Amino acid sequence: MNEHLNKDSVTLAFDRIIKVMDKAKPEIKRQGGKAFRDGNFKKAEVLSVRARFLSDFRSRVDALRKEWIDGDKPRKSSVQQSESSRKPTNPMSLREAALKVTAEKPLTKPEIMEAVKKLGYKFNTKKPMDSLGTLLYKKKDGRNLFKNENGRFSPGQST
Repeated sequence: MNEHLNKDSVTLAFDRIIKVMDKAKPEIKRQGGKAFRDGNFKKAEVLSVRARFLSDFRSRVDALRKEWIDGDKPRKSSVQQSESSRKPTNPMSLREAALKVTAEKPLTKPEIMEAVKKLGYKFNTKKPMDSLGTLLYKKKDGRNLFKNENGRFSPGQST
């Protein structure tokens, strides 16, 4: 039996919306490529933004579709959800960890990264090196938190 016959009308509506978006995406890409080749960069940028938005929107619609389908399944309570989605708890702040590992000798960014991870620090970002870089170049009261000598960092004067 066709699976669509067993689905309710809301699920079918979600499926239809997703299908329309899937058909629109290649057309937007085609138009954007043509605009770029024709030198119409403003139009190409607009279409690029539209394609990214469409992709993000499709993901949200798909998530709503799955939520609708799973709606009859038991859900975690809000307390259980918040506990399971909490950020990792770290034994100390990134600043404290970086100060600790650079106290004995100056280290490079990759060395600091490895050392703070060994201390048990867990990053909540896809780009942890960016977070570390922000900290290493941060100023407090006009002074650097860390001193940078030839790419090796040690605690600065304000620590």
